[in-house]
Amino acid sequence: MTAQDKRKKKLRRFFSSQTLNTTSSLVELSAEETHHLRNILRLKAGDLCLLTDGSGIEIMAQIEEFLKDGRARLILRQSQSQPVSKRPFAIRLVPALVKRGVLDEIVEKCQELGIDAFQAVSTERSDFDLTREKEIRVVNRWEKKVREAAKQSGQLFLTQIDKPANLKEALSLLKPFDRAAVFHPGGTSILFNEWIEKLKANFCGHHTGERLRLHLFFGPEGGFSDAEIAFFKRFGEESKAPLDIVGLGDSILRLETAVYSVAGSLRLIFG
Repeated sequence: MTAQDKRKKKLRRFFSSQTLNTTSSLVELSAEETHHLRNILRLKAGDLCLLTDGSGIEIMAQIEEFLKDGRARLILRQSQSQPVSKRPFAIRLVPALVKRGVLDEIVEKCQELGIDAFQAVSTERSDFDLTREKEIRVVNRWEKKVREAAKQSGQLFLTQIDKPANLKEALSLLKPFDRAAVFHPGGTSILFNEWIEKLKANFCGHHTGERLRLHLFFGPEGGFSDAEIAFFKRFGEESKAPLDIVGLGDSILRLETAVYSVAGSLRLIFG
């Protein structure tokens, strides 16, 4: 590790809502990030820190001044090239809309495990619905949890949080040649290790240069309904985006257990 790397490692990282790959040398942090910078960490004008916008870019910056509206103005000093993910596909996690505490924790773990996108989906067995007002608050809360988890885990990429949707809306985001998996117990499910081998053949043999997406659907307690599984199967038959119904063994797993098992396995296998 070089002296410069050691110096950077000691600096604290903050998230900028302003895109950093611009020619501008000045950045203004939000009041929330400034509060953490000034009041919690006690940084002051002239101190150095690291900035990222969640896209993989990290830039050393110096605090210039604190503004009257609660924000901080910083001067960009030194940039670092954007890393490229070695995983052959991007992962989009689509769990059922369930009680608050469960999804809050899943969002945090999504960031820690390097999940690219997250979207909760309403199902027949979801145990609550969101009004438009609550939806905005929930998405804002999840985005905050993603930023906090990224700081803790040292990641430069942020999990994208999309607003909750129904199954039809969630499936409409699949592009041709993306792959989807629905994790559901039942006699029609393929085995997890068989599904992994299909992934290896499908994605690792893809050489177009475009990073394809893997969409992972998880049902609520009790799983998806028979009608929903039939809907998934019709979509798979009619779409150019292959869809598999995948089983995770004989045990009935909680939503969060199934999510962590699958996401953790994919990270270990594909990086």
